[in-house]
Amino acid sequence: MAQDFAPADVIGRTYSEVISNVRTGLTGDFKHDGALIVSATAACGEHPQAKEIRRELGRMLHAIAPDDVRAEFDGISEGFGSAFEQGFARARAHVDAGDFGAAQLVLEDLVHQFGSGNGLFQDDSVSEYRNFDNDLEYELYVRLYRPTKQVRQLPQDRASLYALYGAVLIELRDAPRAEAALREALRANPVGTYAMFELGEVLKLAGRLREFRELTLRAMEVAYTATILARGYRNLGYLSIEEADHDLAVACFCISLGLDPEHPQAAQSELFYIQQVTGKALDLPDGKTVEARLARNGIQVGPSELVKQVMDSTKGQEPG
Repeated sequence: MAQDFAPADVIGRTYSEVISNVRTGLTGDFKHDGALIVSATAACGEHPQAKEIRRELGRMLHAIAPDDVRAEFDGISEGFGSAFEQGFARARAHVDAGDFGAAQLVLEDLVHQFGSGNGLFQDDSVSEYRNFDNDLEYELYVRLYRPTKQVRQLPQDRASLYALYGAVLIELRDAPRAEAALREALRANPVGTYAMFELGEVLKLAGRLREFRELTLRAMEVAYTATILARGYRNLGYLSIEEADHDLAVACFCISLGLDPEHPQAAQSELFYIQQVTGKALDLPDGKTVEARLARNGIQVGPSELVKQVMDSTKGQEPG
């Protein structure tokens, strides 16, 4: 194959054919192969999948580069990563100190640099870019959404960035922008339960209880820790109070207490509220009664079947 690619070598060919033809022309000599990849990149300008071809050629160039050249590329990338991590840590520190205004400023700068609006790492016809905290989340995503494109990991944690930004905006009473940020977080990680629950707070405060219920059930389907499940049951308990089904609400808060005994305040306060509303002392049900009430109302008891299957396929090991 000639060293130079012309548009005629690209137009009319599929994405796979173009990439295959470039790979066929590689010789192992970086000077030759680099020039070949650069010429192919220039030739694909009018191709319908030019963006996808250029991205793959960029990955190819990185893979064949000598160690010193690759180290230079990686150093630039690590610099971006370090800037993101340092900024995110500062934002978290502001949140922990209760200074949500300062956190907002830091997060908005990070969103400008690393968010979905910067034009980098956008889904295309070949790849989709996601963040997952661990392999279990990735497997849950694959089984639920069955992606047809190659799933690539975002270099910075865009999901956590938008989730924290959304949570801060909730604290600052900016519900519309909080909802937009949290939905962006869920685009980056569709099985991210933290963003789901924070978005649920926006929906609950707006009285959009049908959406709140749907989102809570979606979170519980992918909940793989006791703490996450406990929060889901508390949400369902809140909805049961709204529907005046106090027996079901009590069951939800009781199972929440069992799952997350180290953080009992939220469930206990709701149980006290039920006692005040009904004017009766609560007779808390035993475990079998709780499970029966949940099952009778179509509410899962413990992890979903999907989570159990995924954990079984990974030898039952919970991610760290």
